[in-house]
Amino acid sequence: MSSPAIRLLTALPALLLLLALSGATVHAEEDGEPTDRARRAAIKQLGKDLRKRARSPRAPRYKDEILKMLESLEVLGGAEAAEAALGGVALEDEEVRDRIFALVDKEHHEDLVKPLVALLEHRDYRRDFDLKQRIARSLSIMASTDAVEPLADLIRSDEDAHVVQAAADSLASYATAPLALRKEAVKRLVDVYTSTYNLMMSIRPEDRVIASKMKERYRIFARSLRSALQSLTGQQITRPQEWRKWWNENKKRNDW
Repeated sequence: MSSPAIRLLTALPALLLLLALSGATVHAEEDGEPTDRARRAAIKQLGKDLRKRARSPRAPRYKDEILKMLESLEVLGGAEAAEAALGGVALEDEEVRDRIFALVDKEHHEDLVKPLVALLEHRDYRRDFDLKQRIARSLSIMASTDAVEPLADLIRSDEDAHVVQAAADSLASYATAPLALRKEAVKRLVDVYTSTYNLMMSIRPEDRVIASKMKERYRIFARSLRSALQSLTGQQITRPQEWRKWWNENKKRNDW
């Protein structure tokens, strides 16, 4: 059975929902729109109930309620609503996550970088590769240099290949970031690009298994790594070893 608050949030139209949550003393503005205080109160309550439902052991049963709450947050709009919607990612459901990240991408406010990075660092989502890919893609449109470092942190040899691919694709959009930030990202990109290639090309019998795994990883993310490197450095180099040589010769330079 739904709680009274949940029933209220999912059943009322957005305007009535706002007014109900804001209390009887809150009045509409002259143009007919609810006050910002009412809107924020509604978002706060929706976020609280959304997190509770999505984290419940019975979360799949609450999917319809969760989607209705997300619909209300879409109506309310703004970065606060998008951040509140992120509470629903605990439910590993494609439709739910599509709705959440559609709202996040629509708002694409720099204030969303911090809560997105917090999800990347959350211990509960370390192996949630679908979520990591979605976050990496969203960070590409935030237009905040605060996204560069967490994206670079995903460029690792022990990370899922598709996550590395998504992070590299997103890093390519930060070609104008400060050089210091780009350098760390380029270092990681070069390391993964060259080490994966070297292991893939190994002919040692003892490397047969790892070489096969690296071949598949390389197939997934090589093009993305190369494109990110070209975007972040302005160089049109292609081969992994050429990138290693370029990095060794230019990593201490103050401009590229």
